[in-house]
Amino acid sequence: MHSTKPEKIIFKFLDGERKDDVASFQQAHISIGRAAGSDLLFRSGDYKIVSGHHAVVRHHPYGYELIDSHSTNGTF
Repeated sequence: MHSTKPEKIIFKFLDGERKDDVASFQQAHISIGRAAGSDLLFRSGDYKIVSGHHAVVRHHPYGYELIDSHSTNGTF
């Protein structure tokens, strides 16, 4: 049986004003965007292509899933 407890997930900024910054989480739902309250917060500046509520990452027993939140520029 697989554990449903989320494992640690690490995000590394590859470019922009936060280049080389690292953010880690160990929760079942991670919101991504420029809106206040986003777990993985992109500030304006270099990140204007990121929507306010851009995407979410959800934990499942088989791993994590990235889901676009109908963002303007899509998620890849």
